Amino acid sequence: GKFLQKSVFFTMDPSYYEKNGFLQKLPNPGRIYHPVQAEDAFQTLSGNNLKAAYENQKRFLAPNMPLCFGLEEVSYANPVFLESFLRWYLFLGEIGHSQKLLDYLDVAYVFDNSPRTRDLDGDGPLFFRETKTPFPKWFCVETALPGHPGNSSRTSAMELPENFQKQCVISDPSHAGRFAPRKVSEISRTPCRLGLEALGKGRALLVSSETDYPGWMALVGASWRPLESVNGGFRGLILEDGEDHAILTYRPVSFRLGCFLSLLACSFWAALIFRLVFSTAKAREET
Repeated sequence: GKFLQKSVFFTMDPSYYEKNGFLQKLPNPGRIYHPVQAEDAFQTLSGNNLKAAYENQKRFLAPNMPLCFGLEEVSYANPVFLESFLRWYLFLGEIGHSQKLLDYLDVAYVFDNSPRTRDLDGDGPLFFRETKTPFPKWFCVETALPGHPGNSSRTSAMELPENFQKQCVISDPSHAGRFAPRKVSEISRTPCRLGLEALGKGRALLVSSETDYPGWMALVGASWRPLESVNGGFRGLILEDGEDHAILTYRPVSFRLGCFLSLLACSFWAALIFRLVFSTAKAREET
């Protein structure tokens, strides 16, 4: 409780959320990847006081800290992740940070102290490697391969395509096959809503590096449809010929069920209050 009080008090300081020099040196869009070894280095952070501990965390870009400044990361230290993502993360470590996987995950910076990395400013254990060819978060593939990569708990058993730019593994084998190329672009984005435009002709499969978290649905035209699970735990969307716009919205069943139960409870209490008021008024009239 004492620590929480100090934390809440300190967050009122505007400088608490200011970017430091390290963050200013990461201008390119894309995610930050923390290997397992880098994660282990941040298990303990300390300082003479709360502010000093925070500044150390911010200075060395400890996992979850980039999220405070609008950056994205590939890190199992994130407080919310799926089992499928954990398998992906461990698999990425097993094969030595494969460049094609980093590109698919839209990774712009790799933070570790391997020989290929360099010190960010010559002062401190913050080493990074900048990647040159990250993919966009959404793009089209030409072929969907049948498979069930998300059903295996072993990372060595994951089925992945040879070329992520042209292929994907789709969990529903009935949708496997060839697809037409499209030019995909984002037209809007909020935390719970994403607008996509896919220009071109023919049946297309849009593939992303965004986690296939339950609750996301696609509005295409006037109809809702579920998303596809591709590459062992990421979102995909099939567009038929003539469909070139889609809106992805987070509509979890739990939220709608909660709204329904809340409305039901409010209706119940409103009925009780109305009955009580009506009964009281009637008793007064009789008196």
